[in-house]
Amino acid sequence: MTHYPFFARYCEIREVVLILETNGKVLPLRGGTPLNRNPWLSPRRWVVLVTAVVVVYFIFTAASNTLQAIQVGQEEESLRQEVDGLAEWHTRLTALRDYWKSDEYIESVARRELGLVRPGELGIVVISAVTPTPPLEPPKPVWEALSGE
Repeated sequence: MTHYPFFARYCEIREVVLILETNGKVLPLRGGTPLNRNPWLSPRRWVVLVTAVVVVYFIFTAASNTLQAIQVGQEEESLRQEVDGLAEWHTRLTALRDYWKSDEYIESVARRELGLVRPGELGIVVISAVTPTPPLEPPKPVWEALSGE
C-alpha cells in the first residue's frame, strides 16, 4: 500500500466519514452492528494497568520475603542461644561424669558410704543414739546437686 499514497489517504478519509455517519462508532469491515471504540480501553492504558499490577505484585512479594527473612533470622538467633545453653549443659555433665570416674570420687564414696579405710588407717564407727528423721521432700538427683542446678 505504500506505493499508492492516494489509497492510504482515501482510507483515512473513509474512516472519518464512517465515524461521522455512525455517531462515533466504528463499523466492522464486513458490515453488521457498529463496534464501540472506548478510549479508556486503549492499548496504552492496558499496558499501564498491567504494569501497575505487576509492580504492586512485586512490591508485596518483596515485603513478604523481607518479613519472612526477619522471622527466620529471629528464629535462628533463638535456636543458637538454645544450642549454646545445651552445649554448656553438656560440658557440665561431661565434667561431672569425669569426676565420678576419678579415683578421688571413688575413694570419697568408699570412705563415706561404705566405711572403708586404707591399709594402715584406723576406722572409727560412731553409733548415734538419735535416729535421723527422713527429709520431707525427696532429694534431688546427685548430678543436679553437684552441678548447681
